[in-house]
Amino acid sequence: HSGLPDLRDSLAKVAVDRLGITIEVVQALFVKNRQVRGRVRIGDMVHQPIVEVEAHLPEVDLESTWNAVVASPHLQWDKAAGLQGMAIRGPGKATLSLLLPLADLKRSWFGGTLDVDQASLQPSLLETPLEQVKGRLILDPHRLTLELPSGRLRNKPVSLVVEAASQKAAAVRTITASECS
Repeated sequence: HSGLPDLRDSLAKVAVDRLGITIEVVQALFVKNRQVRGRVRIGDMVHQPIVEVEAHLPEVDLESTWNAVVASPHLQWDKAAGLQGMAIRGPGKATLSLLLPLADLKRSWFGGTLDVDQASLQPSLLETPLEQVKGRLILDPHRLTLELPSGRLRNKPVSLVVEAASQKAAAVRTITASECS
């Protein structure tokens, strides 16, 4: 897909049927990530050319993955989730699901999880980053959930839970933050 970086140095199995193609990626490189695996499928290349992607990144560079996928200037999924301008750095794990209708990329769909451990996270609404963050960011086209059971803000221990509807719905449901003793 032209809006996303290519998989490099991939080892894959390709299956072609009458209308579609399925590619099982055993191992590939994606931006700064090694050991990427997953599946790419187009079920009907003739009538409904929609690329379906399931990717598993057991050791992910959060910053490069965030910038290449969620904050891609072509797709702008960070904006759709209300996270435009967020910075994230550190190691983690990721599972990503993408639906990319080739005829109309504005109808693209994304979802997935980013598990972070000892990461730095700075949503645009914070002046200083959350450091030593441990938790999970769950994204889908309609909802965002950020669960951070531990982290530090201005060198004080904090925990944070944020749930928000998509920017289209323009409603934040819950924000809970607490300082840990």
